[in-house]
Amino acid sequence: MPAERHQSSTKPKMGNGETPTPQPEPTWVHEIFQGILTSETRCLNCETVSSKDEDFFDLQVDVDQNTSITHCLKCFSNTETLCSDNKFKCDHCSSYQEAQKRMRVKKLPMILALHLKRFKYMEQYNRHIKVSHRVVFPLELRLFNTSDDAVNPDRLYDLVAVVIHCGSGPNRGHYISIVKSHGFWLLFDDDMVDLQVDQEDMADVVPGSPISSICLQEFYISTGALISGLRVMGECSSLG
Repeated sequence: MPAERHQSSTKPKMGNGETPTPQPEPTWVHEIFQGILTSETRCLNCETVSSKDEDFFDLQVDVDQNTSITHCLKCFSNTETLCSDNKFKCDHCSSYQEAQKRMRVKKLPMILALHLKRFKYMEQYNRHIKVSHRVVFPLELRLFNTSDDAVNPDRLYDLVAVVIHCGSGPNRGHYISIVKSHGFWLLFDDDMVDLQVDQEDMADVVPGSPISSICLQEFYISTGALISGLRVMGECSSLG
């Protein structure tokens, strides 16, 4: 009997004799926030396209002056040319070649978290500064930088929360959040909760307010996914 228990608990070995690293069990965080990015690289010599997938829990986008979330996402998936000292090692050509690379979304998450990169290192100041450019973000969002094999690429998202940084730099300031609940927007500031504005007025307040210049993170939930998300969290909490 002890021998049987020992045999059943023995971990499988890899080809090199090492024990594979166990993969963590997915949680409700993975179920709700996890998506998949695919990196597509096309060799300019043989035209072979190679792709590599990676998981993500938020999309980090650069911030330009007087822009929008839609434009930021478009820039996120802009085609990059790999040349000079940054050439691509093409397996088909068996040599380094010039190539074009881009990132696209292959699996859309239930809740899309967007992180605006507002803290930028400036060499002339030898420190990070806060970029306070105005970024207009809509109440409804649809991703257009999806891969050809993406599932449900036309998924529509609704804005449900924004995280705001109040302060002049990354090492000082205060974080607050605005969250939609039952059609109303609530301001959360530590232990204080204030009613902000109703659903109809939010479209006017967000784009034209200072929020568009200090917003750090945005959360969009897939239309119709709220009940499914609550079900997942309920199942996980019951198991815990």
